[in-house]
Amino acid sequence: LDVPTQKHVTLVRSHTDIVYGLAVDPHNEEYATASCDGTVRIWAMGSHEQLVEFEVQQQANCSRVVAYHPTEYAVACGFDDGAVRVFDIASTSLLEEYRQHRGPVAALAYAHAAHRLYSASHDGGLCAYDVLHSYQPCRSFTAATPADSPCIAIAPDDNVIAVGGLQSKALLLFDASLTLLRELPLPTELHALAFGPSQVLHACPRHQNKQYLLQCHQNAIFFKPSSSM
Repeated sequence: LDVPTQKHVTLVRSHTDIVYGLAVDPHNEEYATASCDGTVRIWAMGSHEQLVEFEVQQQANCSRVVAYHPTEYAVACGFDDGAVRVFDIASTSLLEEYRQHRGPVAALAYAHAAHRLYSASHDGGLCAYDVLHSYQPCRSFTAATPADSPCIAIAPDDNVIAVGGLQSKALLLFDASLTLLRELPLPTELHALAFGPSQVLHACPRHQNKQYLLQCHQNAIFFKPSSSM
């Protein structure tokens, strides 16, 4: 309820189950939500009115993650059936669909140059897709001891792919071709990753009021001790 105008705005009115994923459009005043009701929806930022709805009529159709294409008007979505589906928002159509995982897809990230899409799953799998060639799967990696909270961060120059929560109590660092550069053992599993200025990677452990900092520079990776947040 907007008190001055006495008007109501209904938020996420059409979702009928838990909303797990949210992403903000980098170019338009819109955002996307992914839900276990099997739908992905596009909303206007100001009015929160629903603009577009994508629905997947399949079993295990819970969608847990959504990511906007960096330059095109499209979203990639990960589902519990192991599929990654890419939707064109303007035409409300399914562009591509690949099922490379045996478990739910929990993390998605586009390279900043928009030439690759990366997905991580609860099955311990990491997959790279060639965006420029119809999202054909082009590289993969499987963790030895899968964890339950995959997260992905990509360095600003796209040269380092950081993956947490994929392998139990470890931070995995890859180059753009998914060659493993380094595995850093940690005392706990990670649940969030983000690159900051100057190639500094912020890694947040689960259930700890700390963060780990790593400096990635010219293909060298320097580990810094954890510090309180």
